[in-house]
This record gives sequence, C-alpha cells and structure tokens, in this order.
Amino acid sequence: MKRLTAKGQEVCETECLIHGAMSQSGHRNIIKYITDDDYEGNKVIFMEYANEKDLKDQIPFGLSLKTVNMFFKDLLFGLKHIHTLGHCHRDIKCENLFISNGVLKIGDFGLAVRFRVGGTESKVRSGYGTKITFAPENFEKERVNGPALDVWSAGIVLVNMLTNKLPWKRAQPNDPEFSEYLADPSWSGPVFKMIEESPCDGSRIMKLIRKILQVDVSKRISVEEILQDEWVTNFKRTYEQKILQETAELPSKRTRNVRTTQQ
Repeated sequence: MKRLTAKGQEVCETECLIHGAMSQSGHRNIIKYITDDDYEGNKVIFMEYANEKDLKDQIPFGLSLKTVNMFFKDLLFGLKHIHTLGHCHRDIKCENLFISNGVLKIGDFGLAVRFRVGGTESKVRSGYGTKITFAPENFEKERVNGPALDVWSAGIVLVNMLTNKLPWKRAQPNDPEFSEYLADPSWSGPVFKMIEESPCDGSRIMKLIRKILQVDVSKRISVEEILQDEWVTNFKRTYEQKILQETAELPSKRTRNVRTTQQ
C-alpha cells in the first residue's frame, strides 16, 4: 500500500493510470497495481505485497553473483516492458525495486512519464528522479532521452548490487570520482576496481558497466542491447567456461596431482 499525500490530485491520478497500465498484463517484473481509493483526504494505492521488501534491504547482506545476474535480468525485462508501452520510469533505484518470492519487480511509478505516443517519440523533462542515480544529462535544463535515463540508473543499481557501494555521489563534474571518470572512461576508482578484480567475470561485467554508464547518450547501450550481452544472457555458461579455461591452463598441476595419487 502506498499513501500519496504531497502531490496534486491530477499527479496522483496519473500515477495510478500509468501503474495500472504497466501491470495490466501481469508482467512478472512489475509490482501489480490492485486499486486505489481516497482515505481521509489522501489517495491510497493498493499494490501487490513484496514479501522480501526492497532491493536496498537485500544488498547489505551480500548477494551472490548468480543472484545479481538474476535480479539484473528481472530489472531489464521490467524496463523493456515499460519502454515498449511508451513510458520511462525516471526513478530507478534500489528503494523502488521490490523482491517477491525471489523475483525483482519494479514499483513506484510516481515519476513515470510517456515518451512515445503512437509511433512518435519525444524527449522528456530533465531533473526528475533521485540524484544519486541521475544520468549526467539529467542535471541539465534541456529535455532528455527518457529510456536512456533508466539505462544509466540501472547501471548504478548493478554496481550497487555487486559492491554495496556507489561509484560516485553525483554524476557531475564537481564530483571528484565522476570528474575522473568523465576525463578518462577507462578510469577505475575503488568501487570499479572491486568489480574488475573479482575472480568471477569481473572484467567482463565491468566492460558491460562502462557501456551502460556511457556519458555520451548517443553511444549509451539500450536495454535491448544489454539483454544480448553474454554475461546477462548466459551467466551459467560463461561461468562454466571460465572454470574450464582455468582448468585447461593448469595441465602441469593436474599431472602432478595424478602422479601423487598413483604413488
């Protein structure tokens, strides 16, 4: 249940309409909208109950790489659904991603907006969302590409799931970490190094993250392209390939072990 108190009636109605439309088909990665009602002068939205709370509650306990991969795919499929219906969420963050029976579901459509009507796409107003997950262009005054905002925020969520940290406080030039990344896209601060130095596909994951956190919007990877990434689509296979490769690189060690056993 969500109580809306600080918004105008029209804004509340818009959120209800958008959330209802997003969950109408029963998509597994969207928190189901049930109904809304007026209670003591406030608009109340009744939604599907997430029995494992939100992603922010899960991360501090540590997520396995398999779980990160699974949750990230859930997020991508949810975003693909939202974008296909001509909307962008504009506030993708851990607090708005709910976990129910092991499945990640997108919720809170209070800042969602339509970017496509019919076959015509248009840019959306900037400045909406949460600043720690803002794409750099979202700090500017010009209108922006809505789906690209969601992609950037999804990348920040992925980094957070992997490290329980954020790469920078704000994606602005006056932020020390981001300014270095802005000057050199191959830069690796403490958080990125944690990912790169991971023994399990760290370099592969970091390569994907750099494509997602591409400052140039025209070069930023799309949700559809992320879903085609080898780590995203074939996590189990890529992990097994890594084990096989490492095993193949140690033939002498295997031989010594066999000889020792035979003795």
